[in-house]
Amino acid sequence: GNESFGAGEYAQAVLYYTLALDTATKLPDIPAITARKQQKSASTNNSSKPELVTQLFIRHVTLSNCSSCFLKLGHHEKSLGGRHGSRALEST
Repeated sequence: GNESFGAGEYAQAVLYYTLALDTATKLPDIPAITARKQQKSASTNNSSKPELVTQLFIRHVTLSNCSSCFLKLGHHEKSLGGRHGSRALEST
């Protein structure tokens, strides 16, 4: 998506960003991964410190990039939310 955006191929970039977001929905949630890692850590040692887990896929960056493409294409309404919309993200 980023290469297409840089080349000015905004419609193609939207397709790549959408594909990435669709794929991301198949990834496990961060809380589930954290719980599994903590269970594994607790069973292997008696450390009470939970392991930090890095987010597997940064959805808000991809959503922002996709919104930028829609703005460049003149589709202002789609840039506000669209199919994967920012409204679906939890605020942190």
